[in-house]
Amino acid sequence: MTTISERRARFVYEGMRLIEKTHPESAFHVPYSERDEFFKIPLRKAVDLECGSIRSKSPEELHEKLLKEFTAVGWKYGETCNYEEKKHPELVPYVELKKPYKDRNDYFFALCDIARQWVE
Repeated sequence: MTTISERRARFVYEGMRLIEKTHPESAFHVPYSERDEFFKIPLRKAVDLECGSIRSKSPEELHEKLLKEFTAVGWKYGETCNYEEKKHPELVPYVELKKPYKDRNDYFFALCDIARQWVE
């Protein structure tokens, strides 16, 4: 039996995978079951926070939290996504995000809210 944390993370991940099927830099390109724990652990942590009592009030607030978490572990801005060099184009303040990246944050925020309310 899976935990509520795992079910919510899977729900959010698979929702993002459906939304981003054609996005070339999607982090959601394979089914959740095929992802390694290196990816699943921070995803579960982010979803758990967003489903808990200290969740973000907006996609902007969520993005700023994630920006701090990723930069704290060595990620930095890059014009294209490079997992080996820990570079990503989303590592800028929310107001500076290009539309596809802003939309991605908005979808993630919305899916976390749905998971919080409906996934048990």
